[in-house]
Amino acid sequence: MTTKLERLLDPHAIVVFDGAMGTMLYSKGVFINQCYDELNLRAPEMVREIHKQYVDAGADVIETNSFGANRIKLTQHGLQDQTRELNRAAATLAREAAGDRALVAGAVGPLGVRLEPYGPTSKDEACAVFREQMEGLIEGGVDLFILETFGDLEEIEQAIRAARSVAPTMPIIAQMTIGADGRTPYDAVVTPSYLSGLYATMPSSTQSDFAQIAGADHVYYTHPNNVEMKLLIPWLKTFVDNDTRYTQFLCPTLPDPGTISAYRPKCPYVPGGTPPPPTGNTGPLHAVGAGKCLNASATIQDCNGDASQVWTHTATNQLTVVNGGSTMCLDASGQGTSPGTRVLTWTCNGQANQQWLVNANGTVTGVQSGLCLDVSGAATGNGTPVQLWTCNGQSNQQWRLG
Repeated sequence: MTTKLERLLDPHAIVVFDGAMGTMLYSKGVFINQCYDELNLRAPEMVREIHKQYVDAGADVIETNSFGANRIKLTQHGLQDQTRELNRAAATLAREAAGDRALVAGAVGPLGVRLEPYGPTSKDEACAVFREQMEGLIEGGVDLFILETFGDLEEIEQAIRAARSVAPTMPIIAQMTIGADGRTPYDAVVTPSYLSGLYATMPSSTQSDFAQIAGADHVYYTHPNNVEMKLLIPWLKTFVDNDTRYTQFLCPTLPDPGTISAYRPKCPYVPGGTPPPPTGNTGPLHAVGAGKCLNASATIQDCNGDASQVWTHTATNQLTVVNGGSTMCLDASGQGTSPGTRVLTWTCNGQANQQWLVNANGTVTGVQSGLCLDVSGAATGNGTPVQLWTCNGQSNQQWRLG
């Protein structure tokens, strides 16, 4: 972990953070009227799996599911007495998913109340509330703190004060919500002199603390399958950070053959001119989000080069595979056209439920249903089945043929 922490504090390194946790939980059916922080105890497998997906996608740092896990906000759900336990669980789940591959940042958000003289909460009380949350995160094994989207300078100062009292040498990332006019939502002006004064209150032994409210422009956030992840970060990680994991994203799959495009037989962007993994109409059908291949049983498995994992996209838009010596077609079971329809292999019959479009955006869609080929539950384990689902841009709907 020491090396990873050194990279975090290196102003020349490209540090990739995970994306949103709340939207991922919402996409799994957890409605916004629930306490997302409580899921660390009520649905730990779901939280851990989301963390793991971000780590597998290449995140250098993942954040705990604890943005609102302070005593004041938890009181709204009757969970205030579980504050420490919820934060400890949040850190433990992230730590289990990260292993030695990523750092774990303890996420701490605003209290949701105004501090004196504008509200009833004193600075000391605010500091104590932050300290209670951070103690739980420390117990669970975080490597650093991240203070997110604060709008009150006085409040974030108390959060930093609490972090220093709990872990004097632990790195801190402190983020403020600041408008184009340099003002926070509470109409305070953030100036260089304020920042200098803030840094001056921190012990000199803490490696600058990374509390760079301004100037931390080498930290980038990713979201599954968004433009930033696909375009900006691969270039930065490949050419600035020499991280070869990202070269596969530099040259995307060929555009839809139905449009006018130029064929590139070799990726000119990969350092050293190394060609990317082969693409075309025949080859393994890679489940990008899971890092596995679709096999003839219509489940994902570790890629092994076996004939049962070699698919061909035919001129008639069938996806065929050899299974037991016979050529079979990918098939939407029962000609289903609704989300959740099982996908399997079946004797090729030319019907519309066996026709698929391999699209330039990385999705595979059913001609008959218009739905996306989807790794069920966004799982990544061997044997996970595939299904039809509403196209949503998530990584479990990303495929690469070849």
